[in-house]
Amino acid sequence: MLLFNDGDAMKINGKEYTVGIEIYCNEKSDYAGLFGRILEIRDGEDKETDSDTVDIICGLNPPENAEIALKLEKRFSELYGKPMTLKNISLDYTIMAPEMIDLPEDLDRHARRYASRQPNVRVTEIARNRARAVMNDADAPFGSPERQRREREYNQATRVYNETRRSVETNIRNLYNTLTVLMHNVESQEIDLMRAQERLETVMLNYQAGQASRLDKEAAELAILQVEIAIERSLNDFWNLQFLFLNPFIG
Repeated sequence: MLLFNDGDAMKINGKEYTVGIEIYCNEKSDYAGLFGRILEIRDGEDKETDSDTVDIICGLNPPENAEIALKLEKRFSELYGKPMTLKNISLDYTIMAPEMIDLPEDLDRHARRYASRQPNVRVTEIARNRARAVMNDADAPFGSPERQRREREYNQATRVYNETRRSVETNIRNLYNTLTVLMHNVESQEIDLMRAQERLETVMLNYQAGQASRLDKEAAELAILQVEIAIERSLNDFWNLQFLFLNPFIG
């Protein structure tokens, strides 16, 4: 079976994998930390590997963030036993097992996992655990005023912990949503760039034929420059947010 049209889907281990959707390579993948999109889903005779799982073909976005790029190069250098750079690592057509990629619904798991590592969350968790230990101390029997006071302190510490954790998880989800929007913007801008380049080609032909002025030519060139600047800005925003998403030390 070969699925390659956007919207084609296959359910694997209770999860629905859909051609065209955005994905994130998790720690089980050699491409951990990269975002991308499902291009094809192959099973049965259409598979390209001998694995026991379905082949999910993904196109991955380049890791322009320097830290992620270095980690990727180091990982592949170790795998191949020789120095590897981004130029040697194929990203356009990568074969992944289902467990190597996170789908949008996996974002909650990602958010919970990273939130638990954040300093502000850990501080409030430690405070909650201390309050619970004090509350359960034998010198404050159930029903006593001291026990009730300690219960109130524990409940307060628990509320602070839950609110802090929810805030961090929300920020991580918002980062992911913003990343998705930025990638769609870049794709749209790349289409605009292609159209601007086609427009310039037409203007150049007319200019050479004396049917367009120098101003027309310069305007077409300026349009390309403006789109290129817009793409560069969007990509810079994407790379910065991608770093925050992978290292969400959010206060």
